Amino acid sequence: MNTPSYRTNLSCGSFINNYFLAEYAADGGGRLVEKKLPGKGWEYTVYDRADRPVLSQDANLKAQGKWLITKYDLFGRVIYTGFYLVEKEQQDKMKSVISPLLKAEVPQDLPEME
Repeated sequence: MNTPSYRTNLSCGSFINNYFLAEYAADGGGRLVEKKLPGKGWEYTVYDRADRPVLSQDANLKAQGKWLITKYDLFGRVIYTGFYLVEKEQQDKMKSVISPLLKAEVPQDLPEME
């Protein structure tokens, strides 16, 4: 199923766009995937199937070729965060890194809640 994505697109000149306007882009699920705040560069977020952010990148990380990666346990708790270095020629490799993270981890045996 192809879900639409949404992006604001106002063209008021680069000075006004960079220092006075915020721009946002959402995916078909309404999740914020791109954001540009006044005076800052673009920020990107990749979510897993459980709507948790698993990869994020701001303008500083992008210049270094890095992504901030977050891994969750079966209960949705953060178990580690770190940096993933991506060389320009390794962009295709990102797909293999992102794919396992997109698997929603659901516990098999949950304790009974009363």
